Amino acid sequence: MIDIDFFKMVNDTYGHDVGDKAIKTLSKILKENIRESDTAFRFGGEEFLILLYQCEEEMVEAVANKIRLAFEKAPITANNGSSFYKTLSVGASLFSRDSDSIWKCIKFADIALYNAKHNGRNCVKIFEPAMIEDVEMKSEF
Repeated sequence: MIDIDFFKMVNDTYGHDVGDKAIKTLSKILKENIRESDTAFRFGGEEFLILLYQCEEEMVEAVANKIRLAFEKAPITANNGSSFYKTLSVGASLFSRDSDSIWKCIKFADIALYNAKHNGRNCVKIFEPAMIEDVEMKSEF
């Protein structure tokens, strides 16, 4: 699961049309950095979900970092002609290792994404069961 860091600030500062450019930039990067057998789709707002088929953890992390670094280097052009750069955070889980339910794996990827967002952003986090307790503790406050 991928989420553009501080995306609301893009819409608030530059407008929704420039926010759309950022989303299109990420979409292009996703298409360029996954295999034809993989699937990427917008999951809501500025979140994207990628399904990588038959991947070990190392490959998942490598692909996620490749996407993260490509987006970090991609200029987004504002309406006034100036450019700016954004970062993104990634959370991942592994089907069958973490759960045999695709929906649980998506939830676990979301928890890992939450962990990435709350531990500095602009990084990739692979789900670990201890992250569940971390989310539950923070949601109590």
